[in-house]
Amino acid sequence: MSTRSRLLGVLGLAVGTMMVSPAMAGYCALKSPSGACLFWVGSVSCENLNGTGVGNVTQDPKWLTCEVSPPDVAVVDAPTSVVFCANKGGSVPTGVNAYFSNEFSGFSQLEAGMVDRNGRFTGGMVHATEEELIADDSEYPDKGTEFQKACWRQNKNWYPVDYVPCSMNVTTAVIDADGLVVNDLSATYSCVLPNCENLGWDSAADRPQRWQYQCERVQ
Repeated sequence: MSTRSRLLGVLGLAVGTMMVSPAMAGYCALKSPSGACLFWVGSVSCENLNGTGVGNVTQDPKWLTCEVSPPDVAVVDAPTSVVFCANKGGSVPTGVNAYFSNEFSGFSQLEAGMVDRNGRFTGGMVHATEEELIADDSEYPDKGTEFQKACWRQNKNWYPVDYVPCSMNVTTAVIDADGLVVNDLSATYSCVLPNCENLGWDSAADRPQRWQYQCERVQ
């Protein structure tokens, strides 16, 4: 089995974007002594990840992961996510409030140029995306994904193009080729996106607006 196949088996599906609040800057996810992890909306993008103790990534490759899961406690009567839908012409209207949460994740390989001779890396980034968004079940509306159904409830000609959690847990980590966490380089945050239902689409960037999540480290 290839390294990529093993990693996909470990990580599963992928999505989204957020940012740690200034108060959490001293607790950048991966034991960084300085800097702040950045988490942004737009699917989910975990950025500016830093850490130490990864060793020689040329001889022993490592990967950064960004794993998103539903929050432990959802806000009552509030949307749990926003699904952005496009029409057949490609235009993306206002996002659709949705009341479901998904698990998804992404990974990216640590390049040698990111790691110094002491095994410290800076500026890591992982973009998690929801693979179910691209599933084509349009001929079977009763069997469509939750993302498709959210769009179809508004217009049968709409299809999903992006998904943003309104609240979530997110775990960032460094893993090896076997999917094992390296030197305890892992951290989990609980995050909420204020006024999530008002999130808009950035047509110039062709993605949801880059809003900041409010996060607290929980593990």
